[in-house]
Amino acid sequence: MLSADDLTDLCLVIASSGERFETVLEVAVERGSAADGRDLRVERADPLRLESELPDDFLDLLLFGAGAVVDLSDVGPRLFRVLAWQARARPRAVVLMRHGSAAFPLDLHAFAVRSYDASTAEGAAAARREVSRLATLAASAQASSGTPDGRAVTPWARRRRLRRSRRTGVVQALRQAARRLHVGDAAGAAEALDRARADAPGDPDLALRAAVLHREAGLWSRAGAEVEALLEADPTCAVAWRELGIVRDRQGDETAAVALRRAVDLGEDYEALVALGGRERAVEQRKRLLLRAAHVGRVALSDADRRRVEGVLAIRGEQASDDPAEDGPWSHFDAAQACLLLGRSEDAARFAAGAAPFLHAPWERETFGRSVDALEAVGVDVAGVRGALGLVARGPSAAPPRVAPPPASVPFPAAAREAEGFRANVPCAAACPVGTDAGAYVTLVAHGEDAEAYRVARGPNPFASVCGRVCAAPCEDACRR
Repeated sequence: MLSADDLTDLCLVIASSGERFETVLEVAVERGSAADGRDLRVERADPLRLESELPDDFLDLLLFGAGAVVDLSDVGPRLFRVLAWQARARPRAVVLMRHGSAAFPLDLHAFAVRSYDASTAEGAAAARREVSRLATLAASAQASSGTPDGRAVTPWARRRRLRRSRRTGVVQALRQAARRLHVGDAAGAAEALDRARADAPGDPDLALRAAVLHREAGLWSRAGAEVEALLEADPTCAVAWRELGIVRDRQGDETAAVALRRAVDLGEDYEALVALGGRERAVEQRKRLLLRAAHVGRVALSDADRRRVEGVLAIRGEQASDDPAEDGPWSHFDAAQACLLLGRSEDAARFAAGAAPFLHAPWERETFGRSVDALEAVGVDVAGVRGALGLVARGPSAAPPRVAPPPASVPFPAAAREAEGFRANVPCAAACPVGTDAGAYVTLVAHGEDAEAYRVARGPNPFASVCGRVCAAPCEDACRR
């Protein structure tokens, strides 16, 4: 077991052994500095071994060491769950790196992943400078975690805190939570962390980690309560504002944007920026639907629009009715939505029920649920569809807590970026009427990840078969590459 004295200047590097580690990552991290000015030391962990088990020393170093630098090249999905938990709770303490433009079978859209190129001498030198800078920032962020004012604590204080955590069982509970998350049991991880919090009441770091786990486990109300309590104690915590915004967005609360913008303003939180951009695209889509709707129990369609929707129903209804069904659950969703647009609620419920056997991920149900919410808001009868799929209406929740204004100085000050700036940097997605992430699915296809590419392209698209035939590819005209 690593002693508390070993951790305060020891930086974890998760990477396979080889030239990239020896010539770039190891050298760069050793040039970095701990929060008290000492040179950082390097401890390498093999991602392939960590996919099967998580040793105690590795978990202690990840949770309490001087930050972590991760080369995602050989990181598998089980290890990534644990790294994502740490990265969400302490965004600046975990540096995620991608060599070149390699694609990975991981959901990275909510994380700031830095690219580096060690294939040339110039690229390797630039990578060493950047990794050294990021490792220094990670060590400083790790040293200030859990402090209300965001200031780095002394190594002596950090060692004392770790020894106390070991005595009270907090470290053991954190290890157990990480191992439960490693096998995909987010609910079990949250339970383990709740036990740790009983031994250390009022610990803001544990509360934030618990909120992230409750969100991962789908316990949205508990996650919201956790971050509201955190913000009452520390209104400058950008991560807590981000978690509050994501929870509020999931609950359909319009104040979600306020919380997400606060997270961007306070800490330039990347995941908050992504969530804010995605939320605003969804709001714009919903507004377009509402503008075409009449509050008379069904959507008012022109004769031409009605013929188009009936054509969609003829195609997708036949595909959904085949045995076996073709393109399920999407053919069922399209047929059900077409029936709702035409005022045929019983047929919509029948098609929705047929989609149930094909649902394998929460995002599939969520995609259809957003359309159902919008139609219900204008008076369409969607009770049958909700009952068939168990869709819960996303009603408004309580307003965010009242907090004092942030101080004039915050750790890691940076210029705030608005969602408009985010959209300006991805013009292909902004040009698409439904906000399809064209760059992501093209890259996935190029790397042979066809199933994932289909998921990305199909997710925001209400009528894929029709749009695929009439699409004029505005993303190509807007592409900067």
